[in-house]
Amino acid sequence: LIAVCSRLCTERTVIFFSTKKTCHWMSAIFNALNMPVAELHGDMSQTRRNDSLASFSAGRVEYLLASDVAARGLDIKNVQNVINYNMPKDMSSYVHRVGRTARIGQEGKAISLIGEQDRELMKEVIDNSSNPVHKITIPEEVIEASQKMIDSVTEKVALLLETERETKELENLDRAIARTKEIANNPYAADEREK
Repeated sequence: LIAVCSRLCTERTVIFFSTKKTCHWMSAIFNALNMPVAELHGDMSQTRRNDSLASFSAGRVEYLLASDVAARGLDIKNVQNVINYNMPKDMSSYVHRVGRTARIGQEGKAISLIGEQDRELMKEVIDNSSNPVHKITIPEEVIEASQKMIDSVTEKVALLLETERETKELENLDRAIARTKEIANNPYAADEREK
């Protein structure tokens, strides 16, 4: 993914992941590599989702990393590239994902990183495509160079994710303490909530 984004898809790119966890992990890598990125997935509040969409739409970030929450029903203008880091489950989901680009007569690219488990769906995509589909193999030296980039930020990414985890734990503790104080000050508040 880093090889593709640093060489072929350098702007206005939506990247789809099968899980929120992978989406967030890759966001940390992109940030550590100073590649402007926003996330869009189900673990985010609606406000944060809106902020991510606004950042991408305004061009403040070039990459929008998303779970399938972004595949349907969103009108994101001027998307030049869609990348399937993970292939979706079926053809319908594939069409909705790649439909984020080349809208209203504009041009765009859809790139899918596929493994052995994805070959059947990719064959269906090729058979049903009205546009040419090209197979590209990323040269080994490009993969190695991208891996070196990732290796150079591994510790930074681990620290970022650990800091986020600790911050979330502290926020949860703060909320629990606030609830405990509320109940201590008004013992009937717990009974009211249970109703």
